Amino acid sequence: MTKKVSRNTKLYFLVIAITIAIFSIVILSQSHFASSLNINSKSRAVSKTLFPSCLAPISISQDRYPLALYGSNLLYSNLININGTFYPEPDKIFVWNVGPDLKPNTPDDLNPVQINAPGIVLMGIGGDYGDISPKISNRYIVWASYDGNFYNINVIDMGFDGILNSTEASNARVIHTAPYTGMRANSISLKGSKVAFTYLDPRGFSTISLETGFCDLSIGSGQGSCSQNEVIVFVPRNYDTFKMTGDTYFYYDTNLGEYQVLFGERTYLDPQNGLVDYSINSWSQSSGVNLISNQTKLIDLYESLATVYYQDKIYGYLYPGSIPSNLIRISRGPNDGSATINVRNDISPSGNYLTAYTKTFAYVNASSGTLNEFQYLYLGSLGNGLELKTPFGFIEKPLLDSSSSGNYLYVHEFSGSRYDLYFSECFGI
Repeated sequence: MTKKVSRNTKLYFLVIAITIAIFSIVILSQSHFASSLNINSKSRAVSKTLFPSCLAPISISQDRYPLALYGSNLLYSNLININGTFYPEPDKIFVWNVGPDLKPNTPDDLNPVQINAPGIVLMGIGGDYGDISPKISNRYIVWASYDGNFYNINVIDMGFDGILNSTEASNARVIHTAPYTGMRANSISLKGSKVAFTYLDPRGFSTISLETGFCDLSIGSGQGSCSQNEVIVFVPRNYDTFKMTGDTYFYYDTNLGEYQVLFGERTYLDPQNGLVDYSINSWSQSSGVNLISNQTKLIDLYESLATVYYQDKIYGYLYPGSIPSNLIRISRGPNDGSATINVRNDISPSGNYLTAYTKTFAYVNASSGTLNEFQYLYLGSLGNGLELKTPFGFIEKPLLDSSSSGNYLYVHEFSGSRYDLYFSECFGI
């Protein structure tokens, strides 16, 4: 509990300091937060390391598909090759603890532990909005599964040490089941002990409502706990064939004394041409559903700090402020996207809050006149303009674990006839 409070406090002070820096740089220059968080005056544009860079990537596996990461634990699925096409192995996942040094393929690595998970959903169905892949935190693992009739939300508790053993791996339990056979889980999130998920009805039955649910695994019983029938469920809106609710997150607001939920929504403005709009919405028990912003995509939420995509750039956003006036720049542009946050929601060795994203550059070929694009994976820091180009190009789902221990990247790439899982460590940001 002490560790959790310390991390939240550090993040809270970081967000407050950055907000002050944006709106009152004069005041910040006198603040004691500035020196400790490295966002003040000239230091905010200069990294503590002379040459910010990443180590050359090393391939650590050719048959593992990474699903989620937290600290020393990598959650993955085995890949099987069927007639030259790779598929995730069904009904099982693995947790590989790479040891206290947080680096794979070193002497302190533990053996992977298998979790038998019948009907586990490893990736979403084409057209769905939301990330349904399994998740891992400092203590818990959650995933969605399908038993042939209903979709279920499952959890495993790794205990206080955060290291999975075979006994814990065999003690999965269901915390929620879809109320109707036609409803399909399309997103699941996990922040520490906080689980949130969404269901949709792909058949388009207007009589069956959508469903969004959330619960806290650290609560033993009662409303809001993850005991059966105690999960808090609400309907984000009436059925609309052109709308879909996606990733959902929540936290408990101690000032208001109630849960605050943020969720993303996708709307097809012109289904024939694929024109879509993304929006961010909120829900609470006292005020129901409210629109926060259109033309904005929710990437992640940790406590009240969200990461959002707005006008081709990545920003931090402190709820319940307004958008765009309360956005805090992370990426510089001109065209950035496909962002994933630091899975640990912690501060880097240089005192920065990092996000990984793809930066797209375009140029016109002088001889042919054709427009060409190339993409690179970058790390960006909340509020101070620091960016670091990594050794990777476009990565669909990079996994970044950043804390005072270091900045560690896991990415997977398909090259010719095999998948490679790469690892790299980045410095100076």
